[in-house]
Amino acid sequence: SLAEKGGPELEKVVAHPNFFVLATMNPGGDYGKKELSPALRNRFTEIWVPPVIDLDELQGIALERISKFKGPTYQERLLLIVNAMISFWEWFNKLHPGRMLTVRDLISWVGFFDITEESLGPEHALLHGAFLVLLDGLSLGTGISKRDAGELRERCLSFLLQKLRTNTDVTLEVIRRFNVLKLLLLV
Repeated sequence: SLAEKGGPELEKVVAHPNFFVLATMNPGGDYGKKELSPALRNRFTEIWVPPVIDLDELQGIALERISKFKGPTYQERLLLIVNAMISFWEWFNKLHPGRMLTVRDLISWVGFFDITEESLGPEHALLHGAFLVLLDGLSLGTGISKRDAGELRERCLSFLLQKLRTNTDVTLEVIRRFNVLKLLLLV
């Protein structure tokens, strides 16, 4: 019944036999919150989905999200970039278990890469995306000191630069630019 409509007569609403409701609890700032209110728990079947940790699945998500197709040579280069992302993902989550990267983080990183790759080049887009999406906020509300966050950023940059050196033909200019940034992070 719709009592909120007011008036002397109540209108009865009947759901279609095929009607169903599906709800999710997945807010961006939730950070793994798993509890539902008693009212929601009473009305829904609760299904908890664990985080995605399979590297092949993460690679598939990243490749699916990148929209450009410029031929087989580009696709090979793109696969090397995505593999560097996934290697970083695995390394970072083992390195710093208190701050785990999520699928949402990966999608944001890939989104930044997708938007900026053409203007920055793939290597720069990968590195800038890592900082803007993942690393710049390390000392904000995480309990990590500014100094420790700077050291962690430096380790992350070194890891990514190493992956790019072995995976792609990154120019010395890319490495030079980010080595200057590396020095600034230690100050």
